Amino acid sequence: MARESTITQEQVNAAAEQFQSSGVRPTNRAIREMLGSGSMATIVKYLRAWRASQAQQSDSPIVLPQVLQRVLIDFVDQEVAAAKAGLENELASAEQTNVDLILESERQATVLEAQEKEIERLRTDNATLQGRLVQLASDIEVTQAALETQRQAAEVARTGPARNPSGRVA
Repeated sequence: MARESTITQEQVNAAAEQFQSSGVRPTNRAIREMLGSGSMATIVKYLRAWRASQAQQSDSPIVLPQVLQRVLIDFVDQEVAAAKAGLENELASAEQTNVDLILESERQATVLEAQEKEIERLRTDNATLQGRLVQLASDIEVTQAALETQRQAAEVARTGPARNPSGRVA
């Protein structure tokens, strides 16, 4: 046969609300100590029911007064406008920097193209001069050979009359 409960739902609710209003979380043991009687199973059952009703009550939306809502909206609008202005200034600065970088890049590309053309012209000139150098070196060799031949002929001509036709020196 089941025993009759010595505590009621209202007593557990009152004890739980008293703990909650003082900033203390209501527990099964604390409520039993406060009430001084009751089985733990009954207290657990009633405390769960109280917590379930608390969750339903706190689910209702909190509504701020219209004046406070307007002040908050105005404050947020001002903060957003200030942040937006700062970001717009940064964006304008970044865009100007981007334009400047593009112009500088184009200028450098033009300079680079001109330098590449100059390098190609200098390579062509160098090749032409290398060809002339080879030709001049060949011309020098031919001239030196001719000079050597003339030198030998002059030597023979200078020393030749002193020799007689028999090849003896007189």
